[in-house]
Formats: sequence, structure tokens, C-alpha cells
Amino acid sequence: MNLSKPVGVYRPASVVFPYLGAVASTESSPITDVTVERIHDSFLVTWQGAPDASVFLSDNPDDAGVNVRAPDAPGIVAMSLPDPTQRYYVHLFADGGPFVVAGERRVALEGPHNVRDLGGYATPDGPTQWGRVFRADDPSLLTSADVAYLERLGITHSFDFRGDGEVDEAPSTLSTEGSIAYERLAIGTSGPNNQSVIEMLKAGELRQFTFDDMADGYGRMLHNHGDKFASVIRQVADPASGATIFNCTGGRDRTGLTAALLLLMVGVDERDVLDDYVLSSEYLPAEGVEERFQKLAALGIERDDLRGMFELRRETLDTTLGKLRKRHGSIEGYLRGKLGLDDDVFAGVRARLIEPR
Repeated sequence: MNLSKPVGVYRPASVVFPYLGAVASTESSPITDVTVERIHDSFLVTWQGAPDASVFLSDNPDDAGVNVRAPDAPGIVAMSLPDPTQRYYVHLFADGGPFVVAGERRVALEGPHNVRDLGGYATPDGPTQWGRVFRADDPSLLTSADVAYLERLGITHSFDFRGDGEVDEAPSTLSTEGSIAYERLAIGTSGPNNQSVIEMLKAGELRQFTFDDMADGYGRMLHNHGDKFASVIRQVADPASGATIFNCTGGRDRTGLTAALLLLMVGVDERDVLDDYVLSSEYLPAEGVEERFQKLAALGIERDDLRGMFELRRETLDTTLGKLRKRHGSIEGYLRGKLGLDDDVFAGVRARLIEPR
């Protein structure tokens, strides 16, 4: 099954495809390239292969349920959502093949903007499972309704990578509401001498922050805070645990590194890992980035001098991973040597994240 693209990427749209005629009766072929788009209170589902596949809609990524539709036309169907406030998954089935599960990449909440499911990425052993691991941005934006929503997704553990100042200014809603276990794993955003980058900019000690500077910062995080990344990975590997969510402030840097390590552990192609990293640019509101820049612009710093801080580029994470390999021999060498993860943890992560064939 070729799932080289992340399936179920959320792309808002404003039109529904019309009925295109009867479904052709052709010999079934493997289902590939599934996309799920939310259009108002409906899903538009498209796919390649098996044009007459049965399409199930369920609120459970592991159970197709009984809400089934035939395609409206070969490889396409529009499905009304019974409750637009719930999260749904699509299960496609064609005779002779396995179920193929897809969903929206983004988890739509009232508060945070960059909460995403790490399911549906291709590996040599099948796609990563939906509903197991979630990455997120600022948890102080979670409303009470959002907390209840996350609980319904089966999330039992939350990890917050933000530093003391970030948490003091904007405490996580999960620290005071709901049943999800909340744990702080502070990872600071420090410069070359373990000084705060923001404080260095304010003090005039730093006047520029390039993409290479960001890659170097990522490298320091991976080197200085390996125990924090290991804690999340061990939680994901725990067979007794429910789903896991981890966050920082923007859900892009510290969170992005953690997502990359987990995806690489189970064999997701590095091109897809880089795609997942830069996807934050689609979901984080531009006004939030602009507000952060304006605070620094008041210090007389030009926008172009801070592009490495405010823009996400594939090359930044690619450079980080290249340096990690150079230092540890491989990503697995880093995970085993620096983080101390053993065969049991690797097996646990695979069991949690990889769909059985």
C-alpha cells in the first residue's frame, strides 16, 4: 500500500463536489492517496484505486462501525457528520484488501490552533495509527470544552515542554482541569552559552538569528534535554497508557523535534517527517507571529535578521538531523546511546504507532 503522502491533511474548502454519475464497476485495486477535507458539516473523501470501495464513518480509529456509504462517483464521496463537534475517522474497504483509515490531520479545538494527530504516515510496515499520539501548541488556550474533547479522544498523558517563564505567564488548563495527567518537562530556548535567546536580543548581544542558528539551537535541545524527550517516548511505548499529547508554546520547535524522533523511530520517510515539521506554518495564526516580531522590532531589529526564528523551513530540521547523525552515527544511535532507549522501548513505540497489516 503506497501512502507516501500524509493522509487526511485538513484543508478547508468552500464547495462540495457534485454527484458525477454512476460508479464504474472495475477490477479492484489497492486504495491509496486518501484525502479527507472538512467542508462545513461534511467530509469530502477522495482516493485512488478501488473506485467502488465502501466508506465507513466512525468516531473510533480502530472500529469502522456501521455508518457506511457507497461512493458518489469513482473514488469520491461526501459524508455528513452526525455531530460536527466530534472527531471522526474514515475507514475505506474494498474486497480482498485491508481497511484503510484516514482522518483530519488537525484537531479542531476552540482554543489552540496547532493540535495535530500523527496518524496516517507511511512506514515500511504500514501507516502510523490514528488517535495514538498528538502534538500541540499553547495549552493555556484550551477551554473546558477542549479539555473534555481531548479526554474523549482517549488522551491520558500530557507533557508540557515550556520553560518556567512561559508557564508562569500562561499556565496550562490541563494542570487544573480534567483527568489527563499533566507533566512539566521544561526545555528552554537558549543560545550558544545557555542564555535565553530573547534576553540576548534584548541586551543587544545578538542582532541576528539565522536558520543555521535555529538548527544549532535544536541541536542543543537534543543534547542538553535528552532525558525530556526520552520521557515522552517511554510514555508512548507503555502498553498500559492511553493516547499521549505533548506541547510547547507554538507547537513547532520543541514539539516538532519530539514528533520527528517518534516518526523516525518507526520508519517514516524523512521527507514526510520534514513535511510534518513545516505543517505548523499552515495552522499557526499569522497575527501571533507578527505580535512576537513587533516586540523585537521595538529593539531596532530588522525582520530579515530574524527569519530563522519566525519562519519554518525543511532545511532547518534536515540540518539538525544531519548533525545528529554525524555526532551519534545515526538517529537510532542517538536514541539508544544518548537517550538510553532499549529494545523494549523501540518495540513498544512500534506496537503503539504502527497499524498491523
